[in-house]
Amino acid sequence: MAETNRSQPATKGDLADLRAELKTDIKNLDQKVGQLDQKVGQLDTTVRSLGVEVSKTNLRMDTLENNIMTALRSFKSDLLSAYEASVMKGQMYSQKAATHSDILSGHEEKLLNHETRLATLETK
Repeated sequence: MAETNRSQPATKGDLADLRAELKTDIKNLDQKVGQLDQKVGQLDTTVRSLGVEVSKTNLRMDTLENNIMTALRSFKSDLLSAYEASVMKGQMYSQKAATHSDILSGHEEKLLNHETRLATLETK
């Protein structure tokens, strides 16, 4: 649009030029808005796919957590069972040791009196 004196009224030609410029500007803005709509659509698709992937990952993590907790509980149970079995074995050995001690004491007494017993048997 040609420069005009602002104090003079606009002519039909000036208005036609202004109208053409405005139409061009509006067309450019429409194109830019269309491009923005496209980009927003792409972003929306990307965000949705990321949301799905995050949900899948969370599901996998929950499953993994449950598997690990189950394995830990099983290990704890096995460990406690093994501990209890070893304690029971220790108690059994302790009881056997007490019993064997009594038996050995009896044998010791017999061995100490062995000569006396042999002498008594030989005289009969």
